[in-house]
Amino acid sequence: MLIPAERFNILKSVFFSRWIFLSLLSSLLLSCVADVTEPGDAVESNLVFSTTANGQSVVTTYDFGIAAVGGYYDVTLYIFNAGRSRAQNILDSSSVGQKFSFVGGTYPGTTGTCTTEMEPGQSCSVRLRFSPADTTLSAGTIVLGYEDRINGPKTSSLETTGQGGTPALLSISDGPLYDFGLVAIGAFADYTFTVTNSGEAKAVSINEIGLSTHFGFKGGSYPGTGGNCLPEISGSSTCTIVVSFTPILIGLLADTINFSYFDGANNQNATRNVQGTGVTPAILEVSDTPLYSFGTVIVGQISTHIFTITNTGGMAASAIFVGGLALPYSYTGGSYPGTGGTCGAGLGVASSCTIEIQFAPTLANTFSDTINVVYNSGLTLASADRDIIGVGVLPAQINISDAALYNYGTVAVGSTNDHTFTITNSGGVTASFLGGSGLGAPYDFKGFAYPGAGGTCAGNLLPGASCDVVVSYQPVAIGLTSSTLNIDYNNGLAMTQSSRVVQGTAAPPASLTITDGPTYNFGTIAVGSSNTHLFTISNTGGVAATLVNITSLASPFAFVGGFYPGAGATCTGTIVAGTSCTINVSFTPLATGLFTDTIDIVHYDGAAFQTTSRNIDGSGVLPANLSISDGPTYDYAQVVVGGTAEHIFTVSNLGGIDALTISGTGLALPFSFKGGAYPGTGGTCTATLPA
Repeated sequence: MLIPAERFNILKSVFFSRWIFLSLLSSLLLSCVADVTEPGDAVESNLVFSTTANGQSVVTTYDFGIAAVGGYYDVTLYIFNAGRSRAQNILDSSSVGQKFSFVGGTYPGTTGTCTTEMEPGQSCSVRLRFSPADTTLSAGTIVLGYEDRINGPKTSSLETTGQGGTPALLSISDGPLYDFGLVAIGAFADYTFTVTNSGEAKAVSINEIGLSTHFGFKGGSYPGTGGNCLPEISGSSTCTIVVSFTPILIGLLADTINFSYFDGANNQNATRNVQGTGVTPAILEVSDTPLYSFGTVIVGQISTHIFTITNTGGMAASAIFVGGLALPYSYTGGSYPGTGGTCGAGLGVASSCTIEIQFAPTLANTFSDTINVVYNSGLTLASADRDIIGVGVLPAQINISDAALYNYGTVAVGSTNDHTFTITNSGGVTASFLGGSGLGAPYDFKGFAYPGAGGTCAGNLLPGASCDVVVSYQPVAIGLTSSTLNIDYNNGLAMTQSSRVVQGTAAPPASLTITDGPTYNFGTIAVGSSNTHLFTISNTGGVAATLVNITSLASPFAFVGGFYPGAGATCTGTIVAGTSCTINVSFTPLATGLFTDTIDIVHYDGAAFQTTSRNIDGSGVLPANLSISDGPTYDYAQVVVGGTAEHIFTVSNLGGIDALTISGTGLALPFSFKGGAYPGTGGTCTATLPA
């Protein structure tokens, strides 16, 4: 028990009187037991107060600081025997019931470990209490009496001070509620709270009793890793605690930081409500799944594309880094997120941003890569990828069939001679803006417009694809002529052209004559009998007569054997220029009377259909027979929507009599006669077409 200084002098005189008695008694005892004194006992015992158990921090004064008025503040100090002799009969020589005392009222204080004896070098603990009744500064002395085995009674004292003050009052910052915000399941968020003791006394016996499950001190124990609060918080001071929010469920989660503490007089609590929301981690997705193709790009050209990155998770993505690109892929402008991109280092929940990537091949090859979006999901580092591919190709290259020179050969003056040229794109991209040029009379595209009637070429031609153009040779004079077919196109970089030379030789049309003119008489033939005659047909023109056909024979006239040119005759469908051939015709009347007929040799003279005739005695007329040119199917090829393509068809009467009541039917949109009605604007057909 500690006592005021004024009372200490009285006790001291009493104690020293007692000490004189004990000293005399000790001298007598020593004379009796001198024979059992051990070596080294000549050094006396020495008890000292210390703040450490090993006696390294010896104190002669101790300040309890501020304790709550009406309350108390307890401390643990240590007694250390610094001498080389045993200390015996240790007891409290202080008065009891003062502001400074042993806890519980007697030495060594409740929970103290000291006994009445201490060996040299031994230490033990005492539990001391300061109990202020007012706010004045208090002083006292703790006195321990003990006996040294050699020198008899001794004392050890500790001067104490302390002051009364208001009780401790703890408060926790960020009230009334601190929200940790959105945190991914399995991740954590830390926050440092400031704890303030606005009272004058220390807060002691601090214990957190509120946090559980989703909330706790960082690192697992008070005050949390990085916090500096101690188990006791001095008056008028602040310190920090670090609390972690580690959600294991999705949704809003709440808890309370609850500090129970002793304010110096009573047990108290300081609380702070906390909450946070557990969410799924950020999940970034890149558009154009699963593979985006930049398509075919000409070497030296650039193709760009804007990709959209979307956060479909429950919290914002942070620390976004997009990598993985290698030439010929890069960001437009040279850096993330690209000239037209909007992405930054973070992306909020349900938000999107863009990056702009370019493909700039320098070689003809296929290039693959992966856009790798690395980000902090709120739980771990994650990534979102998008595979990309692009093909570098060479420019378009148009090739025209039929070697360096195409020869139409020898044809009739006034004839129309068509040839279909195959156009092939051997390059790597589409040839665009295809068109034809260069041709001069007597050469032109069939129908006088590219790609020529029956041609299939349009404005574009895919790589590796082919199409046709039709060129007509229509000579109007005898002799050799030539021209150049040019195919103009854009090769993906610039307009260019490919060429083919054409030539032909014009000659007079075919001219057929028939012997035995002007009329050949088979004579008088009995009914049922037959007479035959071999006619000679000669071609005196400059080109072959083709499509030779005789259409005018009717019963009782016929070819021998029933078919042209008749049995034993030599004519075919073609009669070469400067040659002759024969036809064999029979007269087989089936009735009495005069029968007359005409042998009509219909042929193509190289420019037009012609008929060479020979009258014969007989009767009968062949039916009219119309044919339409460009059959069996005429293809208008590709026509731009909203555009118009025209074609003139030639209707020929190959029979022996006129065709009558002719009309045009059968057409349905988008096909129609030009101008809306038969025979079409510019057409020459009427209701009658002569043989």
